[in-house]
Amino acid sequence: MQNNQIKPIHKFILKDKHNLRIAAAVTEAWSEVRAQIVTGFLDKLGTRLRKKLKGWKFESQEHFFIDQYPKYFWFLDVCNG
Repeated sequence: MQNNQIKPIHKFILKDKHNLRIAAAVTEAWSEVRAQIVTGFLDKLGTRLRKKLKGWKFESQEHFFIDQYPKYFWFLDVCNG
């Protein structure tokens, strides 16, 4: 985000204790919420692609935004098919 987009957010947070508590709560919850959004997207993508890519499987390790390179990939399951 650009600085001019962030300034209203700063003003809101610094306005009073209540807004500061809201910001702190959002900060606490954000990483889990963001991971749920990404996981939901990848699950839907996987469902659609599985229909088109018979014999392929999708795996992920849910460390999105924590690891520098989160692990999610498609591979052809040659052992089971």
